[in-house]
Amino acid sequence: MESEERLFELCRKGNKDAFFKLVEPLLSRVYSTSAAILRSTHLAEDAVQNTLIEAYQAIIKGEKIRNFKSWFNHLAACRALDLVRQRSRHANVSGNIDSWSFRTSMNHRSKPY
Repeated sequence: MESEERLFELCRKGNKDAFFKLVEPLLSRVYSTSAAILRSTHLAEDAVQNTLIEAYQAIIKGEKIRNFKSWFNHLAACRALDLVRQRSRHANVSGNIDSWSFRTSMNHRSKPY
């Protein structure tokens, strides 16, 4: 198995397989976490996609990531919570707030590392 640093280096050189090796073992967990937070498989897919994009961009930019698994899981939870907040704001604007969105957004205010 290649080290995370080596895989980061390969990603920065354009090796998409290296990125896949980093994230593939983690996708099931981040999807499950996102689905639990959002209570929606469709929104969970969006959260995971946003997580993958942001993770790839962070690696390409050379951001220092000490523990990729922990960082990636945290990032996924934050992106899911972003979607909760977006739903809540949208519901507030339209005047049709559902109690789940409001309670969830108020209870989970987090920012990525």
